[in-house]
Amino acid sequence: MKITKPTKVILSLLLIVLVIVRWVFYDIASTRLDTVALTLIISAILLYIIPWENLRTFKAGGIELTLEQSQVKSAIDSLPVEKDKQKILQQLSRLDAELQSIRGAKVLWIDDKPHKLIGVRRLLRSLGVQIVSATSSQMAKDILDTDNDFDLIITDIQRYEHSLDKREVNISLDGVDFIVKLREHQDPTIRALPVIFYAAYDWERLVLFTRPAREKQPEPDISNSVSDFIPKVVKRLAISRAIPIKYDEEKVPT
Repeated sequence: MKITKPTKVILSLLLIVLVIVRWVFYDIASTRLDTVALTLIISAILLYIIPWENLRTFKAGGIELTLEQSQVKSAIDSLPVEKDKQKILQQLSRLDAELQSIRGAKVLWIDDKPHKLIGVRRLLRSLGVQIVSATSSQMAKDILDTDNDFDLIITDIQRYEHSLDKREVNISLDGVDFIVKLREHQDPTIRALPVIFYAAYDWERLVLFTRPAREKQPEPDISNSVSDFIPKVVKRLAISRAIPIKYDEEKVPT
C-alpha cells in the first residue's frame, strides 16, 4: 500500500480538524471521546510516517511471510514482474482465514511445461499446499484413477502433442477437453473437483477457449496473470476444504 501525496494532505487536514474539535469541546469532552480522538490521531500519524510501500513482510494464517524467508524468497524472486510481488503479498495479507484453512491442501497441476511454473509452484508450497504434477491428460487420468483425494485441479489449455509420424507438431485444446470429460466421470468426487485454468492468453481468448468446460458444472475459474491466479487458488482451496466429502462409511468387499 502506497500513501500518495494527496492522501497525506487529507490526513494532515484530518489531524488538524481533530485537534480543533478536541480544543473547542474541551469542557464537555468525555474520557471515551478522548480515547477515540487519540486513537484516530495516532492511526493517522502512523499512516502518514510509515513507508508502507516498502513493507516486505506480513503475518497471516498462523505463519509469517517475508521476502527474506528462505521458503518463500526463491518463489517470490522467480515471479516475472516486480509489481506482482508486492501485489501478491498485499492480497495474501487480506486472506488470513483462508491461509489457515488451506494448509495441507492437495492440488493436481496439469501442464506440459511445468518447469516454467516453478516460482508459482514454490510459492504455493510455502503456503502449505501439496502439488502433484502431471504433464499430460493421460498422466492426470492415471493419477486420478489411483487417487481421488484432491482439493483442486489446475490445468493449462493448449498442449503440444507430436503426431504419429513424429514429424509434425499439432496444437490442441487438450486441457479443456480433459475437464469436459472429467465432468462426466463415474466417481462423484472426481466429477465435482474444482478447476482453475491458468494460461497466458489475453482475457478474450481465455474466455473463448475455455467456454466448453465453463458450460459444465461446477464451473471452472480462469486466470491469466500470477497476481490474479494466486488469490484465486487460495480462495478456491479454502472453499473446497470447507465442504465435507461424502464417502462409504464401510469398505465394501471386492
